[in-house]
Amino acid sequence: MISRNYLVKSFLIFITLFSFVSNAQVNKAYQTMQNYKNSKSEEGLMKMGLNKYQAKFLSSLGYSDTTVTNLKKNDNIDLLKAVQTAGPKDLNILTLTSDCIVIGIVKKVEQTGWDGWYQTTAYVQVDEYLLNDYGLHENQIPVEIASTPTRRLIGEETLEVGEHVLLFLNASSLINFASNNHKINLYNKLINDSTVRFRLLGKYNIESNNLAVRHKNNDSLNLLAIREKINSVLTKVYRSKLNK
Repeated sequence: MISRNYLVKSFLIFITLFSFVSNAQVNKAYQTMQNYKNSKSEEGLMKMGLNKYQAKFLSSLGYSDTTVTNLKKNDNIDLLKAVQTAGPKDLNILTLTSDCIVIGIVKKVEQTGWDGWYQTTAYVQVDEYLLNDYGLHENQIPVEIASTPTRRLIGEETLEVGEHVLLFLNASSLINFASNNHKINLYNKLINDSTVRFRLLGKYNIESNNLAVRHKNNDSLNLLAIREKINSVLTKVYRSKLNK
């Protein structure tokens, strides 16, 4: 006969193992979004004119109506207008709305069939993190690419094997997309996977002499100048959040 002590010990071991597995599978992007989740921030942003999806997006990045106001007042950066306006974003806005910025090389592109809208994954070998909100140490990260009809509709870019790129990425945007559009299977895969997957906000192709070119809006800058501008914008962001 199985003793009560044996059952208790077995139960405790099971709970410990379950806890370990659960912690191991925590998605850092989803966890950060939960930490930032604040109904008052979303309400404040909606009062400024954003719809609930736009407010949710900015709130998941740690912005509030106060930080958005500070950026406009102190640094003349209109994040509100940028989020409300369709089309290519400038370097300031790409930086402000990214949760990860990397320099790297596209090593592999494969069809994954994750979702009707997101069916392709590009794997990018990271040479350098310029922004790393989730403290990632991975040498390679997955970037989900929208399917062709959807990509044209929402204006996203794509990635090709061998490209040397500077990428502006956002993981919370991908999770929000799945949630907002009731893509239950995609949403569950994203939040339950320990691997953080990203949505592509914008890319620069790095060419000879460290020239970074954004073909989408015919913009080109020296890579050093882009680094300096990104650092400048991030400093403004941190200051705006400290002053809230």
